[in-house]
Amino acid sequence: AHWFSPWFLIGKNCFYHVWESACSSSERVQRVDIKVDSNICQNQEKDKKSEGHLVYHHANDHICYSKLNTEFVFDSFIQGDSNQLAYYACRHIASNVLDQHPYGKGLLIYSNVGLGKTHLLHAIGNEVKLRFPDIKVGCFTAERFMYSYVSAIKRNNLIGFRDTISELDILLLDDLQFLCGKLGTEKEFMHIFDEFMGLGKALIITSDQHPQQMELSNRNRSRINACMTIRIVKPESSLKIKILQHKIQSFKGIIDQNDSLIKDMLWTISQQEQESIRGLESTLQKILTYCDLMNVELNAAVIEKIIR
Repeated sequence: AHWFSPWFLIGKNCFYHVWESACSSSERVQRVDIKVDSNICQNQEKDKKSEGHLVYHHANDHICYSKLNTEFVFDSFIQGDSNQLAYYACRHIASNVLDQHPYGKGLLIYSNVGLGKTHLLHAIGNEVKLRFPDIKVGCFTAERFMYSYVSAIKRNNLIGFRDTISELDILLLDDLQFLCGKLGTEKEFMHIFDEFMGLGKALIITSDQHPQQMELSNRNRSRINACMTIRIVKPESSLKIKILQHKIQSFKGIIDQNDSLIKDMLWTISQQEQESIRGLESTLQKILTYCDLMNVELNAAVIEKIIR
């Protein structure tokens, strides 16, 4: 008699894996005994409930989701004329995810890098988790989606991959442009896209480019255009200052200094050609970190030195 080593078999594909391993054995398999451990099942069910279905994951499907950043919520997103439409569209979808929308449940947000697309994407997932804990949310970067798809093919488990994605109620995909031109992955995503749109499920996508600029076939470009498409444009000076004022709260020691100097510093940073919010925040952090490490007070000379 030949005994396989003990396995933990989880999910609907477990019997397929038993059969596959038995067939690949060098010895004749006459009987397969399967023991169900109720304690393991109960613990897995508790773990699933505690996660609120934030990441719904079949152990044998090798889905590589992105973890939602809990700091990216709607309350911490600073609004202005350049991003307000995207903000309200995302907030509406997250608050009414179970309802029908006049523009459907497909949303594409595009902009240059560092303007808040990923923040809004994760804010939707975090808001849904808070309001509707039974809703299943899956969040991917384009890279993780590609990895999961290729991994499923290598493991001959493409059906399991598709079934797991189909069980989601909301799909969040960051940086769609990185899937374009990769024919197999792009084709697979478009199948998922059609399924979600056809079933009225929420599908929110971000990209650095408008669909017309992406390396897509005309057919796929037309399908993506079925989404509501919103652009986040270059932030206005007043929005840059509001964001920097919010960021500076994490440097408590500097806040007690000259208020007019702080205002001058924020205004000077906001006038940079840099349109990426991350770039502006990086400049602010460099100035304040320099003062902290060098044990010097914030002054106009320091600000000029760092910015220059």
